[in-house]
Amino acid sequence: MLLIEIPRAASIEEDDPRFTPAIVEIGPWLNIVLDGVVQRFVIGYDIDAGTVDRLVVDENDHVTLNAAKDAALTETIAGVVEVSWIGDVPAAGGKVVIS
Repeated sequence: MLLIEIPRAASIEEDDPRFTPAIVEIGPWLNIVLDGVVQRFVIGYDIDAGTVDRLVVDENDHVTLNAAKDAALTETIAGVVEVSWIGDVPAAGGKVVIS
């Protein structure tokens, strides 16, 4: 069993210095909020820097590709970032339990 706290900064992209393998496990359990609005399609965040990185999507929630159509477009937005556990996660002392 492993107890994991919510990281202050995290990314799902392996080439990002904020990447940690645990984020792949806990990411679905995180509620990421920027300026009071829940964020979707998040690929990274930094609470202290006040930034959220996310995929760019169209009005139908389809990922937008670059001009060459070989990579998804991303954007970084700034504001007050809050990250918390979603719902009833198997938590202990503010940490999620991964078995």
